[in-house]
Amino acid sequence: FTAFHFFVIPPPFTSATLAASIRAVRDADTIISQVPPLLTQAKLSREQKMILFRYLVHVVGDVHQPLHIGNGFDRGGNLCSVKWTNPATKIIEDTNLHTVWDEKIIENIAYDFRKTITVAVGEKRWFGYKEFGDMVLSDPQDFATVSSAKVSDWFDESQRLHKEVYPDGGVSVKPSERAYCKAQDEKTNSKFDVSKIPTLDSAYVQGSIPIVKKRVLFAGYRLAGIINKIAESAPLKGRTLTDDMRALEAITLKNQ
Repeated sequence: FTAFHFFVIPPPFTSATLAASIRAVRDADTIISQVPPLLTQAKLSREQKMILFRYLVHVVGDVHQPLHIGNGFDRGGNLCSVKWTNPATKIIEDTNLHTVWDEKIIENIAYDFRKTITVAVGEKRWFGYKEFGDMVLSDPQDFATVSSAKVSDWFDESQRLHKEVYPDGGVSVKPSERAYCKAQDEKTNSKFDVSKIPTLDSAYVQGSIPIVKKRVLFAGYRLAGIINKIAESAPLKGRTLTDDMRALEAITLKNQ
């Protein structure tokens, strides 16, 4: 099921110019485009719909993480070795670029949050979904504009962010030229050089945090937009929610 979590756009393509012949048979777009209409079908059980809905929620979030839009070379940064400084211990750890964007930056946000909040001696400041959600929503965007964007636009946004995500400047560098990345096919790269593995500094981390927050916000808005459309088309005893809304509007206008 790994393929469903990614959408691959090999350079120099964008989602609009990506040839059908090099598209993956199964990818994130498969889930995003095909699951919503299935969720209103009576022939599927509640359990089946719950599984599909969970995949939809997960994958919509995934494609807003820039490295889930792959370049066809390094498995979305999973094969790109980097060094990360643990914010709590200051110990430099070996990891990969994908893990940094899936986990490490969030962990850094949590560390900064706890560090700036005063609590009683011996207590720990809790940081979870609510706290992070409040943080993300503190800089709101226009919901209608963000949620109405085409899915292909989501992919292209993430691809363009590669220039911020890859420590060498992203889209301006050929994936095969990165000495710190191996290749997904050969599991190696003739240019791979352990001595060239970069250490992500504080400037990289602080520059990445606003990107993470905005991508999470956009993912939430767009998922909400999908759920709204599913609800509007869901049958309610032979009707749809849209039918009921129109009927209520007609009654309201009649009584004015």
